[in-house]
Amino acid sequence: MGTKFRVKVSGKGTGVLKVLKMYNIITVENTTCSQLELSIKVHGDIRDEKEDEDYEDEDDYEEEIKSVGTRSNIDWHDLRSRARREVSQPKEKEVKVLYEVCLWRKSQGAASGMAIVDVTMLSGFEPSTQDLNKVRDDGL
Repeated sequence: MGTKFRVKVSGKGTGVLKVLKMYNIITVENTTCSQLELSIKVHGDIRDEKEDEDYEDEDDYEEEIKSVGTRSNIDWHDLRSRARREVSQPKEKEVKVLYEVCLWRKSQGAASGMAIVDVTMLSGFEPSTQDLNKVRDDGL
């Protein structure tokens, strides 16, 4: 507790001793952040619009095997191990999402020093290196 104290009581009965420890800490206003404003806007379409695959036109190979009748071992092997058709994958539409991050001073106050804005992107997104290089080259 920091300091020793002594309690001396006399007499008969029951007593309660309550000790309250308080710290007098001066509250410091956050003068740095009170002078700064931050705004973040997200532009673009980030919904998943991928269409469900339709497999209705696929051949039913099991039905074909049942209807043919008795087959030799080599025929069974050929039926089960034949190569699947290669289907070209449709090109996915590139979705562009723009994060607009703005940081500015409210007034011409005494805010000094450096402000760091750390933008963390969701997994699966990649930054535009062209935009990052522009920020670096412009010294922003």
